[in-house]
Amino acid sequence: MASVFRRLIIGLTALLISGPGFSAAEPEGPISLWKVSSETSSLYLLGSVHVLRPDMYPLPEAMTRAYEAADELVLEVDLSKVGQYEIASIMRAHGYYESTRGVEEDLSPETLTRLKTYLQETGLSYNSVRRFRPWFLSLNLGLLALASEGYDPDSGVDRYFMKRALDDGKPIAELENYREQIRMLADEPLAVQDLALRSYLDSAPDINTQISELLRHWRTGAVDEMYTRAIAEVSEYPPLLGQMERLIDERNRKMAAKIETMLQDNDTELVVVGVLHMGGEQGLVRLLGDHYQIKQLTSSP
Repeated sequence: MASVFRRLIIGLTALLISGPGFSAAEPEGPISLWKVSSETSSLYLLGSVHVLRPDMYPLPEAMTRAYEAADELVLEVDLSKVGQYEIASIMRAHGYYESTRGVEEDLSPETLTRLKTYLQETGLSYNSVRRFRPWFLSLNLGLLALASEGYDPDSGVDRYFMKRALDDGKPIAELENYREQIRMLADEPLAVQDLALRSYLDSAPDINTQISELLRHWRTGAVDEMYTRAIAEVSEYPPLLGQMERLIDERNRKMAAKIETMLQDNDTELVVVGVLHMGGEQGLVRLLGDHYQIKQLTSSP
């Protein structure tokens, strides 16, 4: 079983990837990269995985060529503009309970029991996480599972290109901002946060299989299949369909509007957005393709 929140750990905050990266021996084929063109301008749209292992590099040549051709890098969030103190302050405000309050006050008995079982199975102390709000707890459990397998946010596709842009002096812009993203997660109804956490806990034993499937879809640019699978899994929990709409589809429409303004200037941008935002009827590929010429690229330019 799965939830959109876990998919967001996979897609928005950490797309969990396992298995080999790209290699020169692989046959050429479509990847999660598109060229979008208006009558006067063009840009590249890249579906990102936010957490990878260092040994999964290099990326396909077409991705690095797109970066080199771009005048500006555009990210969901430019983390180079957010200091550690600001991050800590935002997390204290939105991720932790104040005083002696704990997550048990906002979880159903079923989810709380499942949480304590999971923590015992993984060797974690309940007291070490009880002050985490449900959404923040889900996120941290996912990231801890990642770290135990050697995955690192610093090796994510967006971080990789952000570091290159900083080194190269290439301008960086953002579609959203860090505080906005955190508030979006924290503002989800408590009942939805509870259900998302329970879904994550129930599905944790199958995470390696899920990761391998997501990797395959990302590597081959099969973004519609990825989105369809996410919807099918979320449909097991009807309240989470609303979360999918809020955290994916509504944001897609806002991001598409901002990307459209870039197609009115003379610059070439590389827009790097979580790959789960690409597929489906309300995905960025479809939204932009309704008004502009869009072409999916292959691993070699």
